Amino acid sequence: MDARAHTLRMARPDDIPALLLLKWQLALAEGATHAVRAGEVDWRRDMFGPNPHFFAVVAEADATVIGVVTVAERFSTGWIGPLLCVNDVFVLPAFRGRGIAKALLARAAVEAIGRGAPFLELSVRDDNPARQLYRRIGFTRVRGAETYVLAGDALTALAGTGKSAKSA
Repeated sequence: MDARAHTLRMARPDDIPALLLLKWQLALAEGATHAVRAGEVDWRRDMFGPNPHFFAVVAEADATVIGVVTVAERFSTGWIGPLLCVNDVFVLPAFRGRGIAKALLARAAVEAIGRGAPFLELSVRDDNPARQLYRRIGFTRVRGAETYVLAGDALTALAGTGKSAKSA
C-alpha cells in the first residue's frame, strides 16, 4: 500500500465497519474505550438515517479507509446556520505525517461552508500533540472558555431535582 497516495470522500454506509474500527483505535490511543458505546446500527441511523446528526470524511489508500474526521451538527440561538463540531480526527499511525489529517479537516471545512456553518468547532485534550496542527491550520483557542460535562451519577442526581421542581 503506497503511504503517500490517498483520496478523500464523504463516508458511505458500507464504510461503517471500518469507521468503527478507527474510532476504537482512537479510543485505545486516548485511554477512552469506556466512551465508545455506539455500534453499527447507531452509526447507520445517526449518519445516514432520516435525521442525520453527523457526517464523516474518509481518507482512502488502495481502497482501504486509513483516516477519518467525524463532524456533528448542533445549533445555537445566537448564530445563523448549523454549528459544526469536529468530534474525531484519526489517521492510522503508518500514514501520519503526510498531510492527511489536514486534508480531512480541509474537506470538512468545504462541507461546513456548503452547509452555511459560520465555523468549525474542535475540542482537544491538553496533552494531544495534534494541537500544533490545529493551530497551524488556523483553529484558534477560545480564550476564557472551559468545557464542562455533566454525566453519570451527577446527571442522574440533577435530573432528579428537575422532576420535583414545578414549572412556572
